[in-house]
Amino acid sequence: MAAIAEIAGDDYEPEIEVDLFSLLTAFQAVDRARQAPAPGAACRAEQISVEARIEQLLGSAVRKPRPAGSRTSSPTSTIAAA
Repeated sequence: MAAIAEIAGDDYEPEIEVDLFSLLTAFQAVDRARQAPAPGAACRAEQISVEARIEQLLGSAVRKPRPAGSRTSSPTSTIAAA
């Protein structure tokens, strides 16, 4: 018990009285919430060619500054070598 109190801090209450029906009600609420379907996100379908997507990715990779000491090669040199 002492180890739990050290981890939990000053707000630790070792003796909390709860009746069985309250525990079951809480468990059922959690169980129902976990079984509910996740809310869907609306997204727009977009058709794009592979070439156009590659250009987008290369453009964003070139614009973003790399961290100092980065050992990754530039995207254009990787493609040129392939």
